[in-house]
Amino acid sequence: MGDHGGETNANTGDDETNFHFDVTSANFPEAIDIFSQFFKEPIFNKASIDLEMQAVDSEYNNGKS
Repeated sequence: MGDHGGETNANTGDDETNFHFDVTSANFPEAIDIFSQFFKEPIFNKASIDLEMQAVDSEYNNGKS
């Protein structure tokens, strides 16, 4: 999305995860299609899952102190 004037981000709370992105209006139709693929056909590879689990655990532990 960076090539089309946009960016993505996400945050996780206690009960939900919010995904959001910014993109120029002209590129919205293509961007929403690309973004929706994340939910329609997610790619779960072990290395990415392990890294994300470590990140979530680290954020959780940092929030406890």
